Amino acid sequence: MSNLVLTVGVIRRLREHDVRLPTGQLEVAVRPRPMAAEMAPFTAVTTTGEHLSSTLLPTPTVVAFFSPGCRPCEVAAPRFLRYAADLPGGREQVLVVVSGGADAPAYAEQFRPVARVVVEEPAGPVQTAFGVEGSPAFGVVDQGGVIGTATRRVADLPTAVPA
Repeated sequence: MSNLVLTVGVIRRLREHDVRLPTGQLEVAVRPRPMAAEMAPFTAVTTTGEHLSSTLLPTPTVVAFFSPGCRPCEVAAPRFLRYAADLPGGREQVLVVVSGGADAPAYAEQFRPVARVVVEEPAGPVQTAFGVEGSPAFGVVDQGGVIGTATRRVADLPTAVPA
């Protein structure tokens, strides 16, 4: 009897995936919280040469983590670009971190109009400071480095982030 219950559960899960994949809904949360509850200290340099640190981020700051070649990232990127373009604080309140190899700098260019962008190796200093576990990952940093919102879906980010 327990095998039958297990089999029914597996079939139900597979049907959910069959429904999601053809529609392009690949922003499926693997873990409910893809980053830490609080940001640790970090320093980094953006693609435009700006020096950033955990103490220099305005609050709130929307953060996003992407990797080139990651299918869920490819689906999420256009959604995030639209989201970030509509934020009242502009690119100063948005930080995008792109991790990867040789294609990371070119991939990162798409985010420059709406965000300050950092390119780093996987498990780099910014990803480590945020405790990121895979990409895509999105969050909102509030006062004192607290990550009040952490998600894998752009749709879960707050609709209004005050400047």
